[in-house]
Amino acid sequence: MYYYFIYKNWIKAFLVVCNDEGLVGLWIEQQKYYREHLQHQPLIYEPKHPLLQQVNHWLDDYFAGKNPCFNENLFKPIGSQFQKQVWNALLKIPYGQTQSYQQFTLTLNLNATYTRAVANAIKHNPISIMIPCHRVIGKHGQLVGYSGGIEIKKMLLDIESKFKPLS
Repeated sequence: MYYYFIYKNWIKAFLVVCNDEGLVGLWIEQQKYYREHLQHQPLIYEPKHPLLQQVNHWLDDYFAGKNPCFNENLFKPIGSQFQKQVWNALLKIPYGQTQSYQQFTLTLNLNATYTRAVANAIKHNPISIMIPCHRVIGKHGQLVGYSGGIEIKKMLLDIESKFKPLS
């Protein structure tokens, strides 16, 4: 069974979906690949589900400019092994920092020729924001390739740059 709630804030509405194993999706309303792999699955509205409540608090903290923690073992995105490898590596990009697609590909111990395949996996990330695909940018610092839209990518990076933790 899949449970969901809608998180709303000043940016947009977000569909948050979990099952009994963990968080499977966090999609920005109208983003590309919305509900990918779950289009034909019935969703049960359950805003009081404990995991969905944790995500709600995490999102509140994130949009308040905090760098909230979340148990990454509860991320259960649906995808290929390669996609999951890429999504897991995204978690290592620190809050408030960015990497180019090519730099990120190299952190996976892959040749730069795999950059397009890595970028394709990134754009299918089903747990937006929490698995921070917005932190991957173009080679020369340009904002490119965000399924939720470039404006939202910019907003997320702005939030993180304003509240970057002190070293």
